[in-house]
Amino acid sequence: MASPTVRRAVSAATRTAAALPDKASAAIVLSLLSIASAPAQAQVAGEGTLQEVIVTGVRFKSTDPVSALKIPIAVKDTPQTVMAVTGDVIDFASIKTFQDVYKIDASGGTSHSIDSFPRNYYRGFFKRQDNNAIRVDGFRMPADLQLDLEPYERFEIVKGPTSTLYGQNSVGGVLNAISKDPQDEFGAQFSLEGGSFDHRRITSDLYGPLTDSGKLQYRLVGALMDEESFLDLAFKKVRLISPTLRYEIGEDTSLTVRANYQDHRFRYHFGSGVQCLCADLAAAQPGDFVIRGVDRSTFFGQRWNRAEKEALFTQGALEHRFENDWKLRVGVQSMDVDEYSANDSEQAPDRDGVSIYGALYTNEKEDTLYAGEVQLYGDVEAFGTRNTLFFGADYQHHESTFLQGFDGPFTGFNVFAPRYDIVPPRLRVADYSFFINNLNTIEEFGVTAQAFLRPTDALTLSLGLRYSDAQLTSDRKADTAPTLDQFLAEPFTRFENGTTEVTRQIGVTYALTPELNVYASYGETFEPQVGVFIFDPNNPAGSKAPPEEGDAYEIGFKGEFFDRRLLASLAAFDMERTNLTQPHPGSNLQDVLGSQTSKGVELEIQGAISRAANIFVSVASMDPKYEGGRFDGLQSANGAKFGASMFASYQVQEGALQGFGVGGGVVHKSGRKFFGSDRRYANGDFVVFDFGDFTEVDARIFYDFGNWHAQLAATNLFDEKYYSPPRDVLGFGVHVNPPRAYTFKISYRIGSR
Repeated sequence: MASPTVRRAVSAATRTAAALPDKASAAIVLSLLSIASAPAQAQVAGEGTLQEVIVTGVRFKSTDPVSALKIPIAVKDTPQTVMAVTGDVIDFASIKTFQDVYKIDASGGTSHSIDSFPRNYYRGFFKRQDNNAIRVDGFRMPADLQLDLEPYERFEIVKGPTSTLYGQNSVGGVLNAISKDPQDEFGAQFSLEGGSFDHRRITSDLYGPLTDSGKLQYRLVGALMDEESFLDLAFKKVRLISPTLRYEIGEDTSLTVRANYQDHRFRYHFGSGVQCLCADLAAAQPGDFVIRGVDRSTFFGQRWNRAEKEALFTQGALEHRFENDWKLRVGVQSMDVDEYSANDSEQAPDRDGVSIYGALYTNEKEDTLYAGEVQLYGDVEAFGTRNTLFFGADYQHHESTFLQGFDGPFTGFNVFAPRYDIVPPRLRVADYSFFINNLNTIEEFGVTAQAFLRPTDALTLSLGLRYSDAQLTSDRKADTAPTLDQFLAEPFTRFENGTTEVTRQIGVTYALTPELNVYASYGETFEPQVGVFIFDPNNPAGSKAPPEEGDAYEIGFKGEFFDRRLLASLAAFDMERTNLTQPHPGSNLQDVLGSQTSKGVELEIQGAISRAANIFVSVASMDPKYEGGRFDGLQSANGAKFGASMFASYQVQEGALQGFGVGGGVVHKSGRKFFGSDRRYANGDFVVFDFGDFTEVDARIFYDFGNWHAQLAATNLFDEKYYSPPRDVLGFGVHVNPPRAYTFKISYRIGSR
């Protein structure tokens, strides 16, 4: 039987769930809570009383080894920049989506888009989720979905090349989200949130043993969210449940099985473009382009816009430790994401505020992924020192089906007097006259070998080599047809492009002192381009585009100080992305022109400066730009030339105010002059728009009392307003940042953390 403490927590959460307007959603949380009555033997200690733990500590430094690099190597010993982001940093920085990491990554950028297409920027390089910007527990997550972060314990952001680990990827970097694992001691946490714009959220996290022996352990994470927005009409509803089971088959063998189901309902908002004060775009002159002076709440769409995305991720991992301490890990993952959306998109307004043109469309899309990997790693003794070896093989098969009904252009929406009902709704693909249908497949196999060789106790050489076979196929058709059925009966045109690549990564780390390392590294990347054809005067159809390639050099220092409570790193980097394609004048073919580069320095500090105080600091100065080709000298989108982020917390450890704490953060970006590849002046020059500097300030107060935690957080405290584009496009998708908002959260925790 559950203890009185458990019963009180369940009762309180039950009353809250019952009060939610969505009774079906409330039922999810109620089902989660039922597991709190797991075997009493696992929940009691001593004389049958639940062991309550008072948690007053805040952790800004991760003590866990890096998993994003597949070998459990400490952050200090890795020969490239790695940001280990704890759950407390995620909480204090109010990171709600993957692309919100711009708040803690000084060299990162954001578009503030709320269209469910995560856009991450690492050192000036744009990365969308579908091209390996984000991974979950080391697996690729290619679907366009802003996943709710509740199932994840922490992040690891690897800056620079990762193709030797993950295959096709851009040179900028990758974020790896690490799921919450089962525990061998019972624990639970229930949280309630409320805040600005009718934000309401309830979460539940339960974990512990399911058997007397403790060999079978569980974790069950759930969340419900319902919120409006500072934007007219915008909203978001989320339901998720993520169960995990781990079975200790033997002393050295375990099996973990996890599922993550998420259901998102929301309204797309694609933003607008910069306004042209000219009479005709073809006659635009410098100074003609401005940010439209409209209310922050203006929604650039119609009342009938809607989107639904349903995702199910399943994972399995078998881990075994051999007698010689070598480890074998076999992992599998499947993913299925279904999307339905009906939208209209407004383009940049003219000088009167009327959209120059726009489009109506309805989408039906499904992403499926099957992936598996085998990893074997361990230590060998050689030359009197310990050396670490890693061998891995992985395979993935990703299919994406996309069906769209499309009509456009249309005009009439005025940003100064928005009407959200001027266009009649079109909610079915069959209601349109123009159709698009794509069937895309990515199949990749790779073999990786890594070695961390230590000729001396102070010197470590890291060597990585990977063979990748990546094959991309795209079946496409797009035209006007009398009916959807007739269109679907038409044949596809197939585009294929594949490549086999060998990528290398090398690094050296030298321990100047037990606390301080100096390092240097070099790495390579590749990324195939499918459906892109290069202009060839001897071939009217063009030739297949070569894969994009990248390489990066990095040198720096890493150290752990104050009894290893504080981690600091200083890095200088020089990165390049080549084989870029740009439109060939007068045709639908491309030219291979120029490169994208980024050079700069980056400083990061995270951890505890005392028992009561924690800090997280990131500062970066860089020069991200294009070199050669038609974009020569232009700055890449969302690659701010200077960025600085700092978050800090202080919590009283003793006395009458024990448990009371304060925290805050500052995010600053400057040097945000971005160009638009879709906008030119009358003289042919690309439009370069200065999006200005910004400084956001967050603040919070919190209090731990017993097993309770309460906090009041304010984001963008001084209501700073600024705009950002999604990439090098100024005629579409420019977004404003959210205004000042307040969130109150109260949590109840029992058992271990």
